[in-house]
This record gives sequence, structure tokens and C-alpha cells, in this order.
Amino acid sequence: MRDRLLPLRSLPEVARRRREGVSPRTLAEVAPIVDAVRAGGEAALREYAVRFGDVQAGEGLFHDRAALDRALTLLQAGDRARLERVAERPSIGLRRWNGPAATHPEAAIPCPPRYS
Repeated sequence: MRDRLLPLRSLPEVARRRREGVSPRTLAEVAPIVDAVRAGGEAALREYAVRFGDVQAGEGLFHDRAALDRALTLLQAGDRARLERVAERPSIGLRRWNGPAATHPEAAIPCPPRYS
């Protein structure tokens, strides 16, 4: 059996955490980063992405469709099924995007019409 990546949580704990949202301490810690990215745009975003280890210097910030398709083929069947199930949930992040169905403004990947 694989090691758990995330701890098990009880239903009341999950419900409580969902109501709490983001703590004031967390908001205070990330506010300077959000402000820096708002002011500095893509250059600041790149700087933080490299600093936090999300990308290497010079790498792209977004994956193209071919890279996403390749990664999808490498997933185990159960993991892929789980991702597809979550993607169909109406509360997924792109559902909150109220712009045109064609493309999210910050991504190079077209959004399916059901998320518009």
C-alpha cells in the first residue's frame, strides 16, 4: 500500500476547515507576494515561481496542451479517474471564471464551455 500523502481528516474537521477559509496570519504572509505580482506582473510571478521551486529559471510558466496530454498518459488509471471525477465537479476553480468560454485570460489552454 502506498504511503499517504495527506493525513486522514474527519468529516467535522473538513467541514470546520472549509468554513474557516484562509487564516488572517496566512493572508498577512502572502499579501506582500500578491502585491508584488500585481505590481510587477509576469516578471515578479517568474521570480516567485523560481524562488519557491515551482519552475527553473528560464522555464515556461504554463504547460502547453501536448505536455499536458503526455502527463495524462503517464497517470495510473485510478489517479486519472479521480482527476476526471474532480474536474466534473461544478465548484472547480474554472467554474468561477465568468469570462468568455474561449480562454481564461491567464492560461494558454482553452477552457471547455461548461466552465464558462
